[in-house]
Amino acid sequence: NGDHQGFGRVGEDDVMAKLGELYKITSGGTPSRTHSEYYEDGTIPWVKTGDLKDKYLFETDEKISQLGLENSSARIYLKNTVLLAMYGATIGATSILKIDAATNQACAAFSPREDTLPEYLCAFLESQKDKFIKDAVGGAQPNLSAGYLKTIEFKLPSLEQQTRITRNLSKIDELLLLRKQQIAKLDELVKARFVEMFGDPIGNTKNLPVTKFVDVVKMQRGFDLPVQERKSDGMIPVYGSNGVLGYHDISKVKGGGVITGRSGTIGKVFYEKGEFWPLNTTLFSLNSHGNDVVYLKYLLELFDLSRFTEGTGVPTLNRNKFHDELIIDVPLDEQERFAAFVERVDQQKQTVQQSLEKLELMKKA
Repeated sequence: NGDHQGFGRVGEDDVMAKLGELYKITSGGTPSRTHSEYYEDGTIPWVKTGDLKDKYLFETDEKISQLGLENSSARIYLKNTVLLAMYGATIGATSILKIDAATNQACAAFSPREDTLPEYLCAFLESQKDKFIKDAVGGAQPNLSAGYLKTIEFKLPSLEQQTRITRNLSKIDELLLLRKQQIAKLDELVKARFVEMFGDPIGNTKNLPVTKFVDVVKMQRGFDLPVQERKSDGMIPVYGSNGVLGYHDISKVKGGGVITGRSGTIGKVFYEKGEFWPLNTTLFSLNSHGNDVVYLKYLLELFDLSRFTEGTGVPTLNRNKFHDELIIDVPLDEQERFAAFVERVDQQKQTVQQSLEKLELMKKA
């Protein structure tokens, strides 16, 4: 291809160039949602950033019609095109097309080259994810531009070297998947143990005594703490709806407790045995009435607090919706027996997690 002259052929020394000098980088578009005929009975796979979940992309959530393609800036990309998410929370997600498909404007498409394995390019882009997130511009919806991507320096070795590199990375990916599966199975084991001991807390399948939720654990909204005011060298964990987001040198809660998302991510529950700062996107245990926080984490998760959300655009968890609900009342010695089991499993999880982190470092290296 004349566009790529001067950048070497297979077997020559590695090429070092900007991505824009080696690849045609473009993006697609979105057919107007006001025209139902652009989507109804569509046959053309149409990729959104949410579809970029796995290494290879075989299908899409939505399809568009030929009419929708012709009346928008969407375009067809061929199999083996590498896609990169440029917008929002998915920035840096990558996939390799294994079908011919159109994309929306949030996906950058790197047209295939005969001297590049798509797996190699995909691996390189994945290695830049932290940089992409850092360099994204915009407020509520940070994004990258195709122009920015074109400036990224890229090393293109011979096909033989690419094959060796991607083969090694595939082996690491297999081990990473195995470690993640091990962690997931250990999580399932803990929940199965809870149900074995106490039954399903929603249906109270063990017919245990019940009491009001608020008499087991009283929840309260967390506290605001802007990022610029946090002391990152502190030792106090700062909890958001997705867990620890950073650290600070002052705590709002002493003596431990449980934390769950009030807005954003709802349903996950975390426990902390020491001091912590819960952000205002969370609810935390103001009073756990002496109950074991490890037990409470799993009790609240299996009680499924997401059932009590309100609002449509941005669902919010309101403690007043569940404080008066009846929930199982378990003796403290039984809670502690369950918590001891969890801690034994957590030790196994920690070993697997350490192995997983080492593998991730190896992959980046």
